[in-house]
Formats: sequence, structure tokens, C-alpha cells
Amino acid sequence: MSDDYKIILRGLLQFLFGAVLSVAAFKFYVWSGRHPLPIESWMEIAQEAMLLTAALFFAAAARRAPRLRGGLILVAGFLFSMLIREFDGYFDLIVHGFWKYVLLVFLCFVAFGVVRAGRETVVPGLAHFIASRSFVFMLTGCVLVLVYSRLFGMKGLWEFFSSACTGWQGAKTFSEESTEVLGYTFMFTSGISYLRELAAENRQQPN
Repeated sequence: MSDDYKIILRGLLQFLFGAVLSVAAFKFYVWSGRHPLPIESWMEIAQEAMLLTAALFFAAAARRAPRLRGGLILVAGFLFSMLIREFDGYFDLIVHGFWKYVLLVFLCFVAFGVVRAGRETVVPGLAHFIASRSFVFMLTGCVLVLVYSRLFGMKGLWEFFSSACTGWQGAKTFSEESTEVLGYTFMFTSGISYLRELAAENRQQPN
């Protein structure tokens, strides 16, 4: 099998893997709603577990790649920071907004780790990760979690659609169409990005 066919096959397998994960996440969401917990939902526990695991993966990568360590420590630190934010409800039991102080202390440890790894490893580490196919998944996840989920969960938005729409059909249409628009936006971005990459490759080739 040629390298081109291997790349295509890998892409198809990645799509199937993502599709299976999407179905599993949806099924798990439905199951979580039918089996509530007294404090947190199963979905919140799953989110925290996946975030922690992802952060540990990058921490392990930083240990294995000394020349990239500084940049990978920053990526791992970013994910751990998001995890601290997810635990804000527990930290609020101590003092409201206490998670911010925990985050500041943690960021000091991250800065120490970067300095110890060598500041010369920060840019190569970040560049290596951004140039990888894995960055596309990270970028998509960050956009969904940090931007789209916040907009989609706005109280005013649901108050408007609750008053403007009659019945569940309106909410269903809004949820489905807005999700599709998000997906098509990423496809649109992919087209622009690939066209620019192709143009850059053509400029580098000798006439």
C-alpha cells in the first residue's frame, strides 16, 4: 500500500473514531439525564475526567521530549487551568471565587516548570504541537468549550426562544441548525486553510 493510500485510510479511520465518540457521548448524555447524582452529573464527572486525562497526556509528552518540554508544559498547564475552573463549585465552598487563588498558585508552578525546562524549548514545543494534526482536534475542542458552549448556553438566548417559539419544534430546529452552522463554519475554515497551504507549497517549489 502506497503512502497516499495509508494517509487516506488514516483519515477515514479518524473520522470513524470521531463519529463513534460522538454517538457514545450523546448516548452517555441521555443516560446521565436519566440517572442523576445528588451533587454533580455523570456528564460533569466525565468532562473532568477527560480534561484531566488530556492534561496528563501532555504532561507525559513533555517528559518524553526535552527539546519541546517548555511548550508542552504550557499546553498541559492550560488544560489543568481549565480543570481548576471546572472545580469552581467545590472551591466556592471555601470562599466564593477561591478557584482564582488556586489558579494563580498553579500558574506559578507552571512558570517554574517552563523556566526549569528552558525557555528555548517553549517556542519549538508550541510550534511542533501547532504543526501537528492533533492541534486541529485541540483547536476545535477549545472553540466548542470556550466560545460556542458559552454562547449556546446564554440565559437570554433560551428565554428569547422560549417566548418566540411554540412547542418543542422551535427549540429542536434552533439546536440542530445552529450546530450545523458551526460544523459548516469549520469546513469553510478548512477549505481556506488548505488553499493557503497549497499556495505556500507552490511558491516554495522551483519553477
